[in-house]
Amino acid sequence: MALDIEWYDFVCFGIVGVAFIGALWILYRHEGISGGSGISAGDSFEGLLRSRRKLARTDGHVGTDCLWTSCWKGVHPGCLLVTRFVSFLAMVGFLYWDVMDSGASVFIYYTEWTFALVIVYFGLGTIVSAHGCWLHTIRKSSSAENKAIDDLPGIDPEESVSVTSNDYNGDGDAGINGNKSTEDYGEEGFLGRAGFWGYLMQITYQTSAGAVVLTDIMFWCIIAPFLSIAHVRLNWLMGCMHTLNAVFLLIDTGLNNLVSIP
Repeated sequence: MALDIEWYDFVCFGIVGVAFIGALWILYRHEGISGGSGISAGDSFEGLLRSRRKLARTDGHVGTDCLWTSCWKGVHPGCLLVTRFVSFLAMVGFLYWDVMDSGASVFIYYTEWTFALVIVYFGLGTIVSAHGCWLHTIRKSSSAENKAIDDLPGIDPEESVSVTSNDYNGDGDAGINGNKSTEDYGEEGFLGRAGFWGYLMQITYQTSAGAVVLTDIMFWCIIAPFLSIAHVRLNWLMGCMHTLNAVFLLIDTGLNNLVSIP
C-alpha cells in the first residue's frame, strides 16, 4: 500500500526531528546525578532530610510516595486512582473503536503509538495507585493504633517516640531522632527510591506528555486544515483521539506528584 506524502508531512518530520534533538540535549544537560551534595557529616538529621528533599528534585530521584500521592495537600490517593482508572478505560475504548473501524493498519500512524503509550502510563498508574491506596490504609491503621496506645494511662508519648526512633536508626542512638515528630516519618516514603516499575512509570509519563503535546499541535495546526481527501476526512473519533489524550494527561498532571521534566 503506497502512502501519499504531502508537503506538510515534511513539516511534521522536521518538527519531530527538532523535538528529538532538543530532548537529547535536555537529557544530556539535566538528567542524572548532579555533582556535589552539599551534605556534611555534622549536619543534624532534620538538615540532612531537607538536603535530601532538595537533591531529590535535582538528581532524578523518584520517591515511592510520589508515584501515588497528590501534590495537593488533603487530596486522598483514591482520587488519583479513580482518575487514572477512568482515563485508562476510556482510552482503551477509543483505541479499540479505532482499530475495529479502520483495522490494524492504523498503527502506521505516529498518533496511534502515542495514544497507546498514554494507555500504558495510565495502566501502570492505576496499578501503582491501587498499591499506594493499600499502603495509605495500612499507615492510617498503624497511626490510629499508636494514638490509642499513647492515650492509655501510664504511657508517656515522648518515651514512645524515643523507642520508635531507636528502631528507625537501628544503632540504639536516640540522641538525633529523639525529638522527631510523627510527621517527619512521613518523609521515609519520599526518600525511598522507587523500584523498576516506579521509574518505568516516571519515564512513560515524561515521554507520553511530550509526545502528546507534539502530536496534537501538529495534527490540529498543520494536518487537520489540509484534510481534503474523503477517506481521511476529520470525524468525531479522530477528533476525540487527538484531544482526550491531552485532556486526561492534563488532569493527571494537575493531581499527581511526579517529578517534572527539568
